[in-house]
Amino acid sequence: EKADPFTPHVVVRLAGLKAAADLNGKFALILRFLPEKGRYEVGLHPGGEKKAVQLGNMELLPSYEEVSVLRDRLGHPGVSAAVVRPALRRLDELNMSAEVLAETKVGKVVNEVGRTFAGVDDIAELAKRLVWRWRDMFRQAQAQEQAQLAAPAQVRAKPTPAAKAPAAAQVAPAPATRSSSSSSAPPPRGSRPAALAVA
Repeated sequence: EKADPFTPHVVVRLAGLKAAADLNGKFALILRFLPEKGRYEVGLHPGGEKKAVQLGNMELLPSYEEVSVLRDRLGHPGVSAAVVRPALRRLDELNMSAEVLAETKVGKVVNEVGRTFAGVDDIAELAKRLVWRWRDMFRQAQAQEQAQLAAPAQVRAKPTPAAKAPAAAQVAPAPATRSSSSSSAPPPRGSRPAALAVA
């Protein structure tokens, strides 16, 4: 069964509203589902004003946009723990890419939040875990990119196998021939081997 993507802490874009058309295009953070109304309670960004909207009036955001909104919420001067916690939890849920990390610079903001809330154990721990995880992922992405850049150079530098000699140049060795002095005819009777001859 496919998980419901419209869960608490998810950032959405409001769309298709008629009674409050001025809110179309605005960002909002899902707070909870209201079963008695069949609507979702959301908090507008920025400001935090609460609204109850139908499912059809919310659009999911691309990763880059959602991370940018969460980064802005975390980086707001005087941000409270009540805003920081859900933003960090949502960042922990997102499937982050090295490209989004580099473009949004969210890691720098989260690192600063961890320092600001160093005395709040759960916030400081979550911020630290996110920064370490993203740092490792970014380093791995950089290493892969460098390996890909180095690969073409290695292909160009690869030595080519030595060319085989033409068939005409491959001359078979001549068969050994016996000299006339090493005839196979038996020695004459009565003769002695040269090694036994006496001067």
